Amino acid sequence: MASGECRVMRGRSIKVCGKEGGYPSRDREGARTPGAARPHGRGSDGSLATEVKLLMKVFPARLLTLLAALLLAACAPAAAPSPTVAPARPAPTAAPAQLTAAPARPTEKPAATAAAEKPAAKPTEKPAAKPAFDEQAVADFYRGKTVKIIVTFPPGGSFDVNSRLMAKYMSKLIPGNPTIIVENMPGAAGLLGTNHVYNVAPQDGTVIGVTNGSATVLEQLFGGQAVQYDARKLLYLGAPFPFSYVLIVGKASGFKQFDQVLGPSARQIVLGGSAPGSATYDAPILVREMLGGNVKLVPGYPGVPERALAIERGEIDGAFEVWEGAKVAILPKLQGGELLLLAQFTDAPLKDLPNTPTVLSFARSEEQRQLLRLGIVVPGQFSVQYFLAPGVPGDRVQALKAAWAKTTLDQEYLAEAKKANLEIQPLSGEQLQKLVLEFLDMPADLKTKLKNAMRPS
Repeated sequence: MASGECRVMRGRSIKVCGKEGGYPSRDREGARTPGAARPHGRGSDGSLATEVKLLMKVFPARLLTLLAALLLAACAPAAAPSPTVAPARPAPTAAPAQLTAAPARPTEKPAATAAAEKPAAKPTEKPAAKPAFDEQAVADFYRGKTVKIIVTFPPGGSFDVNSRLMAKYMSKLIPGNPTIIVENMPGAAGLLGTNHVYNVAPQDGTVIGVTNGSATVLEQLFGGQAVQYDARKLLYLGAPFPFSYVLIVGKASGFKQFDQVLGPSARQIVLGGSAPGSATYDAPILVREMLGGNVKLVPGYPGVPERALAIERGEIDGAFEVWEGAKVAILPKLQGGELLLLAQFTDAPLKDLPNTPTVLSFARSEEQRQLLRLGIVVPGQFSVQYFLAPGVPGDRVQALKAAWAKTTLDQEYLAEAKKANLEIQPLSGEQLQKLVLEFLDMPADLKTKLKNAMRPS
C-alpha cells in the first residue's frame, strides 16, 4: 500500500495505514499514517509471517496477542469437531457386509460352498460293504472242509465243464477257503441228482447241486411221479448262462431244411433224446404234437457224446442240442459238412446263427407260439441251476451266494470259460427263483394245454 494510504483488514475493525519509511502504523480511530507500500498487502516478502512481525513492532503486546489469535482463527483450517459435542451420525441404513463383519476364514465357509469345493471321494475310498452274514462264523465252519458240487449230468458237457471251472475259482471266495470237488450223478434228465441233494446229502452247506431246471421244474409242474423235491423251496445260487436249443442232423440223413419234416407227406425223421423233462426229449414231441412234424423219438441217450456217436453210426438222424454247450464239439463237423443245422428253438435267431430259421416261425397261431415258448424257450432261461437244499443255515447260504456271484465276475474264470466256449450270462439267485416261481404259477388252463402237448397220453 502507498504511503499515506490506509486499508481495513479483512473481517476486522482495525485499520492499517502506510507510513513513511515503509513501516505501517495506525491510530485507534483508524486514521491513516503515511508509510511505504508492501507488495500484495503483506510484508516485503509478501508472506503472512513478515506481516505479523511488522505488526508486533507497532501494536502493544496485549493487542497483538488478540490479533494473532484472530489471524490464526481466520487462516487456520477448521478443526475437527470434538466427539463430545458433535451430533451423533445416523446409523447407516445399508452398510456393506464387509464393513460390519470380518471376512470369513476358510474354515468358516458356508457348508454348501465347502461341500462344492471339496473333491469328490474316489470309489476306492468308500468303505467296503459289510457282508450280510457272520463272516467269521462261516470261515470257522468251512476251514479245512470239502464242498462237493454234484452235477446231475455226465462228464464233458457244459454243466460239467462250467462246474469244474467254478470249483477252481470259487474256493478262494468262500470264507475259510474250503476244498471244492465235482461229482457226477446223471440220471432221469437231472431228477436223480436233484432228489439226492434235496433228501439225502448233508444240508449244512457242504453240498451244491447243479441240475437241469427245464426238466426239474417242468416235471413238478406236470406232477411227475419221479419228483421228490419242491423247486419252490430250493435255495438258488444262480444260473451262469441260458440254454438255446438247435436241431442238428447228420449229412447222411438227407434232410437239408426244417420244413421237410412238417406236414402229412413229410418223410419221417428219427431224433434221439434223453428222458422226459429234458429239452432233447420234449422238443421233438412239441414239433410232432404242435406243428404236425413226422417225428420218431428214441430216448435213452444221456448226453451229447452219446447222441453224436449215434448220429455217426446212423442210429438216429439227429437231435436237439444245447448250442452253447455242444458247439465246441460240433463246429468242426458243421464246417466240414458232416453235420447240418435245420432250426433253432429260440425267440429270435442267435447271433452265431443269423440265417437258421426258428421253430417258432412255423407256428400257425399265437397259442401255438405261446405253448412252444413255454415248453422250450422259457425253461431254457433257467436250465442250468446251482442250488442248495432248503435246510442249509442262512449265513452259509448268503456266503455261498456271494462267492458264486463273485466267481462269475472273476476275470480269470471268464477267460477260461471263453476258451471252453461257455458264454457267461449269469442270473442271480433271486432272479432265478423269480423265474421258477412265475413259471410254476402259470394259469391252470395254460398248464393243462402245455401238459397235453408235452405229455400226451
